[in-house]
Amino acid sequence: MNDNSEPGDDERWELRSSTVMPAARRRPSFELLVDDLQIRLRCLSTSTPQVARTYPLYGFAEEPQLSALFREAKVWWLTNELAGLEAESRRWLIFEVFQRSPDDAAILALALFGAVAFPELCLEDVETMGSWFDGFPAPARSVRDALVLKVWLPWFMRQSDTTIEGKLRSWMASSPCCVRAALVLSVGLSHESSASCSSSTVLGLLSGLSVHCHHEVGSAIGWFLSTAWHRDKDAVEHWLSANAGKLSRRVFRIAVGRTPTPTRVRLIGLWKACRQEFVGKS
Repeated sequence: MNDNSEPGDDERWELRSSTVMPAARRRPSFELLVDDLQIRLRCLSTSTPQVARTYPLYGFAEEPQLSALFREAKVWWLTNELAGLEAESRRWLIFEVFQRSPDDAAILALALFGAVAFPELCLEDVETMGSWFDGFPAPARSVRDALVLKVWLPWFMRQSDTTIEGKLRSWMASSPCCVRAALVLSVGLSHESSASCSSSTVLGLLSGLSVHCHHEVGSAIGWFLSTAWHRDKDAVEHWLSANAGKLSRRVFRIAVGRTPTPTRVRLIGLWKACRQEFVGKS
């Protein structure tokens, strides 16, 4: 700048550099950003789908794979400098994730919302994610379980008991996939010492359940009962005594797997008697 420059020249140049340069480095659209993340996550997918174990069932059944998904999403988030997004832009990002097919949207939501805190998520968003479970192509069971435990559970932990019990009742009266989601969420809540939602609520809903033998529901029932035993032993034992005959051998074995040996032997004897009576009536 020469000596003949006017006093306001420096301010004008500073103003120009602060307004023009960001426009020159304009970020790609949210559609392209989500496409990029989707490609990254597909590259992490194994050639054969993961089979979730019966118990303990925790997402993909392989924590390292979940960690890899979260790490990739976090790298994508930081590389694209998205931490400074305003609330409205973050809502548009959520909307863009929800535009994908159910199976792709589930993986994207699991990786992104599991790796980055999104306080913008609301009950309507959770319900949208739940609708994917019965969509086509539907997400794998292991993906659904992981989404419930890694994304839904932290959200529900911040909600009132009324909201939690309301959604549990709604899902338990819905499709087998939603019943399973409710049971998996209940397992997660039972592991949280601050959660006040009683196991008795879920046990009461289980009593009227008509899909005990469905493959989506059976193992989740056993998993829930096994977990709830340590928190509400009397209620679980009472429920098993009244409903043992409805459970298959595999489900019942999961349910009593962690009970003390004397209790387990007594409940198995009760199950055998109830099962014979239940099969005889059917």
